[in-house]
Amino acid sequence: MSGSRTTWLAILAGAALAAAVGPGCGPEAPKCPAGQTSCGGVCVDTATDPNNCRFCGVKCPTGGSCVGSLCQCPAGQQPCGGACITLDTNENCGACGHACEIPGSVPLGTCGGTPP
Repeated sequence: MSGSRTTWLAILAGAALAAAVGPGCGPEAPKCPAGQTSCGGVCVDTATDPNNCRFCGVKCPTGGSCVGSLCQCPAGQQPCGGACITLDTNENCGACGHACEIPGSVPLGTCGGTPP
């Protein structure tokens, strides 16, 4: 293949790749203010946005927040199954997804008085 043809193929391949990536990349990306990033064509602060925490598209658990680019659950809660929960229910007894063998016996995150 000749040098100029190889160059044009490389340019076309690059243009096709840029077009396939979609909004948020390339010349169509909005110019965001300092401290913000374009995610899907919208300027967001990835240090505080719970739907784009640290990187575009990284969602914090339901009930959680994005603080300093890290997802955090409220005090006393843990992430489990995409949500922030307490570990004192029959379905999540002391640990995420740990079900109690005796329903209704969850005192302080233990099942029937025995830690999981």
